[in-house]
Amino acid sequence: MRHTAAALLALATAGTSLPGLAQQTTSSAPVARTEPDWHFTLGAAAVIAPTYEGSNSYKTSPWPVAEATWRDTLSIGTRDGVVLKVKPGTEDGGLTFKAGLNYWFGRKEGADKDHGDALRGMGDIDGAPVASIGFEYQLLPFFFEGNLSRDIGGDRDGTSATGKVGYALYNTERLHVRTDVSTTWADNNYMQSMFGVTAQQSASSERHYSQYTADSGLKDVSFGIGATYDLTDSFAVGANVGYKRLVDEAADSPLVKEGGSANQFVGGISAIYKF
Repeated sequence: MRHTAAALLALATAGTSLPGLAQQTTSSAPVARTEPDWHFTLGAAAVIAPTYEGSNSYKTSPWPVAEATWRDTLSIGTRDGVVLKVKPGTEDGGLTFKAGLNYWFGRKEGADKDHGDALRGMGDIDGAPVASIGFEYQLLPFFFEGNLSRDIGGDRDGTSATGKVGYALYNTERLHVRTDVSTTWADNNYMQSMFGVTAQQSASSERHYSQYTADSGLKDVSFGIGATYDLTDSFAVGANVGYKRLVDEAADSPLVKEGGSANQFVGGISAIYKF
């Protein structure tokens, strides 16, 4: 659920970067426009998402929004963790390379206990740091993203790759609406940890799931749409919805076919303050 919430917060806070501030002087020499080195964002969000990836039950959770950004190059926040961005050129938009470090909080056996309790007997999957590299490319009104992520240890110990294409549907001084489609590939470790059922888990699970081996391949296809509205230069609100369809090995998992659903819906609202 941690990654689901992060994706929702990304949609909810899209298009809300602080505009540049011009300095004025009485000197006749030309002066370049400057911005503060640091930008900060604080706020809160409410997210509704499946209790686990593949679940047919949903849970609403509060999420803090906090981020500090230095010169649009280094950011630290609750949404994406630590991210370093490098732009080959100086123009707005264009190509940006990025590297990041975040944390995945794992999956608890009791995540669905207040609903169908579909994970009872499956055991916990401990979390781990997740390192990533990727790129962003803007060719307005389109934007493109690619990201390769790797768990640093942990029970899942997997690798995944995500590609995304987005489109700015509506963009004014105050209102920003954008949509995107994406797909994710995952390796054997990732797929088996999240969707596989070992012989021991088959015997101990409350629903006695059939033993199942999930191999590497496409995991899902997603669609999302989000909007933000700048009430002032510093305060903004956002809302978003998303749909993800688990496919292939993920969709065929007993955790999904017998205990959950391949159709995954998410939604969220947020309010943030920028300074």
